[in-house]
Amino acid sequence: MCKVVDGQATVVALGCSIALGLPFTFATTLDNEYKSDIYGERVIFLGNVHGLVEASFGYYNRHLWMWM
Repeated sequence: MCKVVDGQATVVALGCSIALGLPFTFATTLDNEYKSDIYGERVIFLGNVHGLVEASFGYYNRHLWMWM
């Protein structure tokens, strides 16, 4: 790509995403982007921990009680 500084970076970026056929395109700021990434990753990580604990409880609840 060429480096042309004319203030049209947002228009070019949104145009490229539309040209690629992305179903959903929106403008955002770097501040909003990193906040959404942090919150999204936190939800995913906490969901994974909850899922592991629940699966472990279910497994040990079914299999450990047979030995007692």
